[in-house]
Amino acid sequence: MSWVLLAATIAMGVGGILAYRGVWTSWASRPLGYGVGFMLLYVAIGAGAIRLAEVFVDVASVEWLAVVLLFVGIAAMVLAVVSLVWLPKFLTPRWFNAVRGR
Repeated sequence: MSWVLLAATIAMGVGGILAYRGVWTSWASRPLGYGVGFMLLYVAIGAGAIRLAEVFVDVASVEWLAVVLLFVGIAAMVLAVVSLVWLPKFLTPRWFNAVRGR
């Protein structure tokens, strides 16, 4: 894994965690999209899982783990795209529901 991709994945993961925890909330009041802050966490999970799958595909004894990680990564990326438009209520934190009036 290249250092640039690793750094970007970590930065997006930290941004997503801060968004979910309510520490970073400035994006929620702007019309940037439904869940731009939340999307960062899902992209980080997806990118990390896909990159780990790439590592495990070379190891014959844990090839099944590569397949599982690939599916997790793809599902996280799909959730990242969907989170720009809509997220079910159980995936949104209380502070976000209060800001949006849900």
